[in-house]
Amino acid sequence: MWERLLKTTLRKQAERMESSVDSWERLHDQIKERARGRRQIMRKPAFVVGIIFSMLLVGAGGVYGTQTYIFFKEPRNEREEKISQEIDQMLIEQRKRIDSTIEEAFGLDLEEYERKDVTEMWIKKEPRPLLTLVNSIMDKQQNGDMKPSVYISKLDDTKGYILENKVESYVLYIIELNKEGDWNITKTEQLQKN
Repeated sequence: MWERLLKTTLRKQAERMESSVDSWERLHDQIKERARGRRQIMRKPAFVVGIIFSMLLVGAGGVYGTQTYIFFKEPRNEREEKISQEIDQMLIEQRKRIDSTIEEAFGLDLEEYERKDVTEMWIKKEPRPLLTLVNSIMDKQQNGDMKPSVYISKLDDTKGYILENKVESYVLYIIELNKEGDWNITKTEQLQKN
C-alpha cells in the first residue's frame, strides 16, 4: 500500500515538474515574443518617418515643379529634342491661356507689361528682391497651385502684377518697388473660380 502511495505521490510530483517546466517554457516563449514585438515596433517608426519624408518630397515637387521644366536634361537625339520642344511649347501655351483668363477675370490690360519668367529669375537670381517676393508667395502654395506669373510695367518699372492660379481661385497681387529697392505687395485681390 505504501508503495502505491509513493508511486502516486512521485507521479504527481513528476506531473507538477513537467507542468512547471512547460510553464517556464511558455513564460520563456512569451518573453521571446515580446522582445521580438519590441524589435518590430522599434522598426516601425523608421518606416513611418520614411513614408512621411517621401510624401513631403512628392508634395514639394508638386508645388514647385508644375511648369516649365526640362523634359530631358539633355536631349540625346533628334526625337527627344522634338519632344522636349513640343512639351515646352505646350507649357508656354498653357501659361498664356491661364494668364489671359486671370487678366480677363480682373479686367487687366497686360499689353504694357513685360512678363518675367520665374524660372529664369531663379537661374539668374536677379532681381533678388522680386525673387524673394515670388518665393514668399510660392511658399504659401498648396499642392495643385501653379507657379505665379510676374508682369512688370514697361512704362514704369517700379510697378507690376503677380498672377497666381490656385486650385479654387485666381489671385492678383499688385506690387510696387519702394525707395529702398524692395518689392512690396500693395494690394491683393482674389476671385473664386466658377
